[in-house]
Amino acid sequence: MEGNRETDPLLSRGNGLRHRDLHTNRHHKELVDVVDMDMPKFLPKCPVTVEPYAFFYFFAILSLLSIFPQYFYKRIGEDLGYVGNKSDSGAGCEGSNGTNSTMYALQQKVQAESSLWLMYTSICTLVPAIIVTVFYGGHSDTFGRKPSLILPCMGSLIRSVFTVFAVYFEWPLWSFLPVCFVEGLFGQYATALMGCFTYISDITTTKNRAFRIAITDLLLLFSVEASQISMGYFIKLSPNFLIPNIIVMGSLCLALLYVIFCLPELIQKDPNAKLLDLKHVLRMAQLYFHKPRENLPGRVWKLRLLLLVLFLSAMSMVSSSTVDMLYLLNSPFCWTSTQIGWFNAINALIIQAGSFVGLLIMRKLLKIKEAYIAQMAMVLVFANKILVAFAQYDYMMYISCFVNMFFFLIIPMLRALMSEQVTHHEQGSLFASISAVENSCSLFGGTLFNSIYTATVAWFRGFVYFVIAAFYVLSFSVLSVYSCKTRGESPPVIEVETPEDDDEEERSRNRDEISS
Repeated sequence: MEGNRETDPLLSRGNGLRHRDLHTNRHHKELVDVVDMDMPKFLPKCPVTVEPYAFFYFFAILSLLSIFPQYFYKRIGEDLGYVGNKSDSGAGCEGSNGTNSTMYALQQKVQAESSLWLMYTSICTLVPAIIVTVFYGGHSDTFGRKPSLILPCMGSLIRSVFTVFAVYFEWPLWSFLPVCFVEGLFGQYATALMGCFTYISDITTTKNRAFRIAITDLLLLFSVEASQISMGYFIKLSPNFLIPNIIVMGSLCLALLYVIFCLPELIQKDPNAKLLDLKHVLRMAQLYFHKPRENLPGRVWKLRLLLLVLFLSAMSMVSSSTVDMLYLLNSPFCWTSTQIGWFNAINALIIQAGSFVGLLIMRKLLKIKEAYIAQMAMVLVFANKILVAFAQYDYMMYISCFVNMFFFLIIPMLRALMSEQVTHHEQGSLFASISAVENSCSLFGGTLFNSIYTATVAWFRGFVYFVIAAFYVLSFSVLSVYSCKTRGESPPVIEVETPEDDDEEERSRNRDEISS
């Protein structure tokens, strides 16, 4: 990082850390020197790095999570002759409160059809995203972090532009499937998350990484609040959904411009790095199957166990949003887009405040380990799902928000635990595997829960939440095994190769050649 490089204005290398980028390792000898874990790999001169990008990008993505279910619900309802509450963009269920009425039966058919179409779009987006995220993560370790932030933004922008035209000209719903596939090829939100967290890992230490990752996740909750409140009113203002989609397109443009012109690159680029290289897949797989040379005892089984916990937790966390939306549109709630927007915003605000305060108390003051924090959060989220399953009145849904206050502490704690087990040059591969798992959870979980909701909505609409709660029971059980096996262990000491050692070896070799 010498000379007038792109990283110079905002970043500098940590003085306490001696590190060698993977692609500059000339002899591939055993890693022997201990890292000073009190210093990050890079020291940012500006404390704000990926946060503006995360806000603008996820404001757009989370807005789509609100727009698409309601748009599909409206279009399918019009096709089947069910218009609901005409005063608010087709939301609500006017005249369908009686379970034996014809309108109620028609409403359940609209619910089932909407759930199926949302499942189709998820499959088209997530299948390619699962594949490419693996390559993008490994590529970021050698070619730089910024491409993994730029590509998802470009893919979502392509989809957003198409959606504006599709909504304006009322193109058929099947036309969304090809463009969703194209968006998936660019990595979508999981690659963006991977890019954000690998960037954060490069500028933090194991001591403050969990806190910084959690803060970034809480920032995403702030984008939830902003998107849900604003989209509720914009949908009401524009029943044809045109204005909300234009706003989403503008937010994606801001995210793209920020990461291109304002965010400094961290990694010294390897000109020989390839994007679609099987080495990226092998490097990621080695994390879970190959014993490392570094001083990291038990790393393989720890990463495997934590990945299983992540899979079980993310299965229900990242894939139930469409079910939640349809659940609130259904009887007995029959909420409008504005009501849904305010509820989601209030829910996000409570989670944001509860998670932030809880993290400060448990992590900073009480020094509770990340695994125990995640387990406490799982217990509360389990209780939330049971309450939602039996909810019959609006106030019960708002009470569930308070029970759910630690919701956003599960995944950040798991990410931090896994990040502690790898070296700096493996962060990209690690977070690529995490993003691939989260994409897989969105795909399989979305397919599973939408299918269950479609099959059970007519006889017990809350049954799907019992299935979701069961996943948290499994997550808690597996994480308990990890907590018991690692009780009393200190944070891992990671070893990396240093340029000084490499030069010393070369000088020694030269002396031997001269003497001979």
